[in-house]
Amino acid sequence: MPRRPRAASAPNATFSRDLAAPVVARVRKVTARKDTIPILSSILVASGPEKIHFVATDLDQMIDVEIPATVAASFRACVDARMLEAALKRFPEDGTVSLTEETDGEGVAALRLVCGRARVRLAALPEADFPRLDVGRVVDRFEIAGTVLADALRTVAPAMSDEETRYYLCGVHMAENRDGDLAFAATDGHRLHRKTLDMPEDAGGLAGVIIPRATIDDLAPLAGEAGEAPVTVEIGETLMRVAAPGATLTTKLVDGKYPDYERIIPPVTDASRTVVVGTDALAAALASALVAAPNKDSRMVTLRFSGETIDVSASRGDGSEAAADLDAALDGAPLTIGVNGGYLIDALDQIPGGTADLTLADPETPIRVSGEHAQGVTIIVMPMRLGKEPETADSGEGKA
Repeated sequence: MPRRPRAASAPNATFSRDLAAPVVARVRKVTARKDTIPILSSILVASGPEKIHFVATDLDQMIDVEIPATVAASFRACVDARMLEAALKRFPEDGTVSLTEETDGEGVAALRLVCGRARVRLAALPEADFPRLDVGRVVDRFEIAGTVLADALRTVAPAMSDEETRYYLCGVHMAENRDGDLAFAATDGHRLHRKTLDMPEDAGGLAGVIIPRATIDDLAPLAGEAGEAPVTVEIGETLMRVAAPGATLTTKLVDGKYPDYERIIPPVTDASRTVVVGTDALAAALASALVAAPNKDSRMVTLRFSGETIDVSASRGDGSEAAADLDAALDGAPLTIGVNGGYLIDALDQIPGGTADLTLADPETPIRVSGEHAQGVTIIVMPMRLGKEPETADSGEGKA
């Protein structure tokens, strides 16, 4: 007969419900992407010195977040992620959770959680079955302030592609650029967001890697929560690990060649003209015009620069139209250019300080967006031929 599970005489650990609940909710999201295999629907709960680790993986990435705890006896067990999340969510706020493991002849059979007058028993899967992602041999390593890394990722993330046929664009490219800076970039073929930083002192010669789109959603918050504290980035041959205070994320890298995006950045020449615009004013004008954009895919608007005014408009074939204008002066002859209004709004969102510089040349040259207070930020928005399909960064001379 199988042995009846036995609980320890005293809790293995106690911890704050309010600290654990949001951490488990965050970690559980990793398991949601592949939930047909039971162990991938689980969270590994493991003790450490005065802490508890909550670990989840979907085989593409693994996240490990810790919280402080009082640990009386070590333990490691895998329990259903959704049940653990639901239990902690429903436990009393400000409560202290007592965790006790139940063992049988083969190992940990369950974890018993008690908070106030609420009790939950979660059946456990063998901890040995939990898959790990190991970076292996580290080929590049550097440290960077958490907020700096988070800002760089959030600046370029809007331009990531979601087209699986061009999987190599579905993420953020990180590499040392031609000027020796650490460059982050993303492009979907119609726009490019780039952020450059001074190369960290302990880095250099960094080969290009592509961080997957799904990972960015978890990595940016993890880095941001570190604040000014340094996070350690370790790059292996196929994986990357980012270790921040209290959290570590390991991810597979996209196996592909990123295009030479520098080729689509238009040089500033004698023909270039720059207009300084209020970011809020232009974004509002674009949003107003988008009411009558031709369709949800192109979202084309027309920008007419004349004298001291920019007129922003959009129209449909049925006669519907919308327009708004704002004050901004562009020296020289009037200029009319088509652009995806949504992409330009995304660009303006990444430029702090209230004003942005739009550098233009002619209706067929990409718009360059930068700002006095946006150090290292360069955003390129490809033009759209008025009445025709949009230009792309993969066509003709502008191929990325």
